[in-house]
Amino acid sequence: MKQWQKYAAEILGTFVLVFGGCLSIIMELNPQDLSGGVLPLWPALGFGFALMAGLYAFAEGSGGHFN
Repeated sequence: MKQWQKYAAEILGTFVLVFGGCLSIIMELNPQDLSGGVLPLWPALGFGFALMAGLYAFAEGSGGHFN
């Protein structure tokens, strides 16, 4: 694998992690949610699933070291 492909995999994997995790926080803070309360489990699951998606997609290229 070329060096630029490793960097691209690292950048895209980090983007998936940050975007997915922060999106789960934003969705939790939505005042029109249907649950009626704040459950801190959802942002944790959002970051976990975003990391899992990044690892499945880009672990071969970046080695799975997402910052």
